[in-house]
Amino acid sequence: NFSWEVTDNASYSGNNSVYVRGRSNTDYQTEILDSPTYDLSDIQDNAVLSFYYAHARRNSSSDDLFRVRISRNCGESWNVRETREIDELPTVPGNTSSQFAPDSQDEWEEIVIDNISSIFLTDQFRIRFEFTSVNGNNIFIDNINIFDPNTLSTEEISALKNLSIYPNPAQENLRLNIDLTEAQNIRIDVLDASGRVVQSPY
Repeated sequence: NFSWEVTDNASYSGNNSVYVRGRSNTDYQTEILDSPTYDLSDIQDNAVLSFYYAHARRNSSSDDLFRVRISRNCGESWNVRETREIDELPTVPGNTSSQFAPDSQDEWEEIVIDNISSIFLTDQFRIRFEFTSVNGNNIFIDNINIFDPNTLSTEEISALKNLSIYPNPAQENLRLNIDLTEAQNIRIDVLDASGRVVQSPY
């Protein structure tokens, strides 16, 4: 069986993503990717989970299934927050009989999960990605983020044309690329999940 692994063959941004080689996996085998434990106890109302994924249908009999679950108790119990069956799972049109890998950002799709209510905002929060391949193809995940929506504001970025942060997630260092439509002064603050400013590098 082929489980989740890091690859440098494709990414939405940066150099790496995680994927399952569903094209070569055993039918009906479910591969699970569990996150570390996160402390979301300082968030007040709700949290948002977002990420990009890429997938292709192998043929007309493909029946791949992708689910996202969350846990408030370090994985003792899990609640489904997203399900993508084969009719809505592929991010590219048609069939791909060979080993699929996305060639550009156009072949990725963003999923935003905003129904993470206050009951899940504990110091034992975890995320689980499940992929079941049935005569199917590969799936890739990149740019996984969880954040407090109340700390985000678009009011000050009207001149923002493009922004990318990679690698994501980062262990020690990351690169921030900003493309503005006009020259202006900017300030960058780094916030933790509760919205507290932990660094102002620029």
